[in-house]
Amino acid sequence: TVKFHRITIPWRTGIAYDTFTDARDRRTYKTIQCGGLTWMAQNLNYSPGGTLGVCPGNSVDSCEKYGRLYFWSDAMGVAEKFNATILSPAAPVIGICPSGFHIPTTDEYTVWNTAYPSTSGYVVKSSTSGFWRTNDGLDSYGFNALPAGLTTVDAPSYTSNLGSGGWWWASDENNATQAAFRQALDGYNLFAVGNGDKSQRMCLRCVK
Repeated sequence: TVKFHRITIPWRTGIAYDTFTDARDRRTYKTIQCGGLTWMAQNLNYSPGGTLGVCPGNSVDSCEKYGRLYFWSDAMGVAEKFNATILSPAAPVIGICPSGFHIPTTDEYTVWNTAYPSTSGYVVKSSTSGFWRTNDGLDSYGFNALPAGLTTVDAPSYTSNLGSGGWWWASDENNATQAAFRQALDGYNLFAVGNGDKSQRMCLRCVK
């Protein structure tokens, strides 16, 4: 039985969300549509036996609100050695996503930039005050990006940029030690692409 804590997820009013339940742990997630794809409208919070990922700020309540932060190898569902070794995955990669979903590729993430090129960061960021430090978004289409931060290689137990940035893994590799991500930052209006160390922990959205 999943124990849910008293947290407030800032859902945008007026958005036509659908829902699905992950059969593995019975968690229910909201979903939205963009670019002909079905996206999770919240970050994955899956950790069988507490063995995968960490909670932002090491708070269980934060896991319920922000989802978990995962190494790239964790997200991809492969051995940790692939944080420093080329995997060359063939898309779509299911990884630790629920049945029917997969880890987004960088191309799939571009649907947000294609639809909303000049303000994509504001469009995806949560509009609820009190989550982003200085710069709430519009959350026009329900992506509900929250600033869950990330962990770094040098400080794996510390959540950096909690409240000021959100990072989401893609399945694409850049090289043996880096993989692609999307990021939304406080004070910036873009949903930007980048490459980060696979041994950082970031959030994960799933898509189908």
